[in-house]
Amino acid sequence: LWLRTMEILLRWKYLDLLSRSGTAPFWRYQVWQVFGQLHSLGEVLLLLLTALGWRILRPRLSAMELRFTFVAVGLAGSVIFLQALSDGNSGTSESAVSFALFFYIVK
Repeated sequence: LWLRTMEILLRWKYLDLLSRSGTAPFWRYQVWQVFGQLHSLGEVLLLLLTALGWRILRPRLSAMELRFTFVAVGLAGSVIFLQALSDGNSGTSESAVSFALFFYIVK
């Protein structure tokens, strides 16, 4: 809920600045996108934990399930930040398109 609130607030600030002056710093767009992706990651994490039966069928997850969850969240989080950092450098070059395709496939 907190991440969604921050995403909406950041999107509003970005679009408000864009509508007033016609331009906005690119870092505002990147921060807005990172919070949106983190919110999506939180939703997927909640679905994963529910699918594993945590707090519904049993009180604890096994060590293997916990490791899998931490690795999956860690990899997804690193992909989110790498994607946000690479968006500023992406143009129309072929390497930028292939990098964007890599992030799409990984997600």
